[in-house]
Amino acid sequence: KGFWYEIAFASTIDDQDSENNEKLGDLKAMLERHLGDVITAYYNVRVVYSDINRCYQGLTEMVI
Repeated sequence: KGFWYEIAFASTIDDQDSENNEKLGDLKAMLERHLGDVITAYYNVRVVYSDINRCYQGLTEMVI
């Protein structure tokens, strides 16, 4: 919940306030880092799912 308040705060800050600009920069860096983590996790899940699916298909062909 607090995370979204930070985003709302960052979108309403005054451009001339250097302290708030630093906070906005920190928030942007944090968002980019977390987005990278989410993309990496999604890719890893897709790779594992693909491997599991290939194994399942191989087992199915062996049984049939």
